[in-house]
Amino acid sequence: MPVGLTDEEFCSIAKALADPQRCEILERAAAAGGEVPCSSVVESAALCQSTVSHHLKELVNAQLLERRRDGHFAYYRFRRDVMEAYLDALRVRTLSGASRPKPAERRARGR
Repeated sequence: MPVGLTDEEFCSIAKALADPQRCEILERAAAAGGEVPCSSVVESAALCQSTVSHHLKELVNAQLLERRRDGHFAYYRFRRDVMEAYLDALRVRTLSGASRPKPAERRARGR
């Protein structure tokens, strides 16, 4: 993934982070410092396996987690680079004071 995020990537990450259960799963993966087996995520979450799988899929789609399959097993790793890019983009969008085009203007320009 490039250093900067597209508007679509930024919004995808924001949407993924909007769910408290996904944030908790992401925090655990980040704290692990390496790969986390799916079974470990399911055991540590107070959720059913299918719900955890859905949350993991959303975090992978947002590129906040990377998935590696090994046979029937899946392992997840936190993408620190993506989170840092998101935080940088969030700072620019909210704290820089620079005027950004409104969403309708960005769409009109094809961004």
